[in-house]
Amino acid sequence: LAQAVAWHSDGVVFLPLADGRQMLALAAAAPVEAPVEAMEQRPLHRDRLLRQVVQALRDGLAPDVALVAALAATGLAFGAAGGAVLRRGAAAAPLRIAVDWGTKPAPAVLAKLRTALAQQDEVALAGGGVQMLGRATRYRRAVEGAVVLWRRGDDAPFADAERALLAEVADHLGIALAQLEAQDRILALSRTDPLTGLFNRPAFFEEFSRRVARLDRGEKPAVLLDIAVLNLRLVNQRRGPAEEDAALAAFAGVLREHTRAGDLVGRVGDNEFLLWIEGIDLASAERRIAALDRAVGRLAELTGDPAHPLALRVGVAGFDPRRPETPAMLIARAAAGRAAVGAAG
Repeated sequence: LAQAVAWHSDGVVFLPLADGRQMLALAAAAPVEAPVEAMEQRPLHRDRLLRQVVQALRDGLAPDVALVAALAATGLAFGAAGGAVLRRGAAAAPLRIAVDWGTKPAPAVLAKLRTALAQQDEVALAGGGVQMLGRATRYRRAVEGAVVLWRRGDDAPFADAERALLAEVADHLGIALAQLEAQDRILALSRTDPLTGLFNRPAFFEEFSRRVARLDRGEKPAVLLDIAVLNLRLVNQRRGPAEEDAALAAFAGVLREHTRAGDLVGRVGDNEFLLWIEGIDLASAERRIAALDRAVGRLAELTGDPAHPLALRVGVAGFDPRRPETPAMLIARAAAGRAAVGAAG
């Protein structure tokens, strides 16, 4: 360990584990003969801490790993029992935890601090046996989140010098949070169909395989709907490709209106969609299909041909946990069901 620390300044260490992974550690040392009183004072070494934070954020680590390293260094320097880095959620939503470190405070106390930080740059409060200090993090003047530290209720309160130092640390963490936000946006774009905003084919199949594997160990039924939107080419021929794209986007909106938060839906072909619904049987699936048919009725006239309206053709494959199937088997059965519906007219 001493050799590893010597290779990494300020005690940021990567230790090899038996399974080949690496563990990130922060090491600190003090003379064993130092007086106990001196050790309990926990002096803040501003320059050292800021070097550690900057090093963690610039060492080429993934943004979330860098945040953990920077947060741990900050918490140790402050003599904190724990801490968290918060990041923005959806519009008007409370800040959510990106990473945390150390002990966990009472959820109600942390929730109160998160709500307050949405309105103020700095918040200090006590309760639930802890005292907490939070500071908003910014990047290019925009609030990206916050950094929060907490101590035991009987520890010394956060001093003015500590508040000032946490503000400096927060400025650096704002950059890392902005990087994490950008990384998430890139990941979302790589998994999303740009026209409809639904999962694209690779992302749907990846998530679908994960969910089927999970259901194999349970008792919950599920259904897979293979949906084709008919007569889209007529929209293209009569109104142009932009209107065809608009019709597909409108149908994606219909799907969103008729899916629950836990449903999985994706666009897997030009006019083909897959919808995976857990916790329902085939009878419930038929009612869901009927509701989709009625909703698509308001798009029927987009083709400009009353004899060939925009419509759906749907195949269904039910999942029985007592007779589990692979994702490929389910997809094949649903596609065969849709083809059978087409053959029957």
